[in-house]
Amino acid sequence: MMRFARQAVRKAPPGSPLAGIYLHALNELTERHSAVAMSATLLTRKTLKQVATSFEQVAPDDERLPGLRHLLAYHMLRSMLYKAALEQFRLIGPWCGAQPWRRNGNAVAAFDAARGTAAKRSRTRPVPTPPVYGMGR
Repeated sequence: MMRFARQAVRKAPPGSPLAGIYLHALNELTERHSAVAMSATLLTRKTLKQVATSFEQVAPDDERLPGLRHLLAYHMLRSMLYKAALEQFRLIGPWCGAQPWRRNGNAVAAFDAARGTAAKRSRTRPVPTPPVYGMGR
């Protein structure tokens, strides 16, 4: 299953969310085997980065993209790709009703904790707010 999914990532046409099949396969494998450390392999990290690159070419209004970004952020976090996971969280925005956050009942708390972990462990400084001069809007 994983070999097929990795092949789909490599052969996905530009602009297609097909690379997301890898995330579904990884999700299923993790659920079936309760593999806590399974996502942290070097091959998995490389493939997750390829998936993220592939998603950059997908139309932003593709209805499948937000849900796939949630799975990507989740697996990047589990694979200790904190900075890359944080970038996915930034692209996702505040919506947290997707899998995998709903698994434990409180999607908001799970999403918020995961996003906080990505921010803290990525050691990324917040983007400074530019000063506003004169009258506010």
